[in-house]
Amino acid sequence: MPLPAGSSERWPPLSVSRRSLLVGGSDTAFRQLIEGMVLFAQRLAVIREELAAHMQVSPPQFKIIMSLARAETPEMTATALATQLGVSMPFIVTETAKLMRLGLVKRRKNPADARSFLLELTAAGRQRVKEAAPLVRDVNDRLFGRIGRSEMDQLAVLTEALLAGSEQALGALREDGGEAPGARRRLSAVRA
Repeated sequence: MPLPAGSSERWPPLSVSRRSLLVGGSDTAFRQLIEGMVLFAQRLAVIREELAAHMQVSPPQFKIIMSLARAETPEMTATALATQLGVSMPFIVTETAKLMRLGLVKRRKNPADARSFLLELTAAGRQRVKEAAPLVRDVNDRLFGRIGRSEMDQLAVLTEALLAGSEQALGALREDGGEAPGARRRLSAVRA
């Protein structure tokens, strides 16, 4: 690679130092992988936005509805939902209030813990999920159409490893210079 005039250092500097991530001492393949992952994440976000629009809700509300639809029991505590989605309780309270006004979610006091409440899809909420199901299936079938079962299993393992690594990377960024302005807001938006 060409060096800036008067420099003896590699240009541009490597973006990784682990040998397992370099090919012939180059990080080009790694950078191409990252760019592909970023593009995929952007497209996935747009797909989620489109599915939410199809259901006539916002993307965060779509995630809440789908989490409630796939819960092991018909009702879920707001705390469990917030934890599952990686968002704050005030966020859950605000978004579920909107879903309640739309008639898609109902809330009641938790008989096991008076400090919390339980959330559940209404009949209208379940109907909205049922109506969207054919489109959701078609989109997911196309999205993962080139991946077989073994690749899907590998992808699940790799995704967990990347999520753990992303937490460590965020920690390193915060240790190095503190949290950048807006970083928490951007991360919350990504999770929502």
